[in-house]
Order: sequence, then structure tokens, then C-alpha cells
Amino acid sequence: MSTYHLRVNIDAVEDVDNLDGSVSKRVAPKIFWLARYASKTKHKALTGGRWKNKYSKHVAKDWRIVYELDANSQIVTVIRVAHRSEVYENPPPS
Repeated sequence: MSTYHLRVNIDAVEDVDNLDGSVSKRVAPKIFWLARYASKTKHKALTGGRWKNKYSKHVAKDWRIVYELDANSQIVTVIRVAHRSEVYENPPPS
């Protein structure tokens, strides 16, 4: 098993900082889990426009981690962490 390198963009850092304590305690370990098991887990691909080549991972009931995956460089880049009702509202720049 090879662990991927983890990058977290500033928007995702702010997202995690603004989470309720009980949610953030579940999200942070899942982010590290994602980097550790990226080569062995299924990735839910997002579709359309600016969401192309982005993925989503369910965490802490109704919360989502949106990320990019670069298998060649073995890098997971976390883009957003938010409630499922909000996470897809503001797509990242292309």
C-alpha cells in the first residue's frame, strides 16, 4: 500500500476551522485516511463543468470532502469540506 501525499487548499482549511467540534473530529481523520488509502478505495467522480476530475467522499453523516486525485504523482488535494447541501454551490476555478 502506498500512501499518497496530502495537500489541503486554503478554502478547505477554512472549512474545517469553521466546523462544529464534533464534526471536525470526524472529518480530520477521514482526510488523512483518504491519503493513506487513496490507491485502494473507490472514488466517487463528480461530473459537469468545473467539477470534472474532482471527487467526493462522504464523511460524518451529511458532510462531504471534495478533492482532486493525481494518481501519477500520488497526490490527494482537498478542495472543500462542507455540508452536502452547500458543498457543490461554489465550484472551484477550472
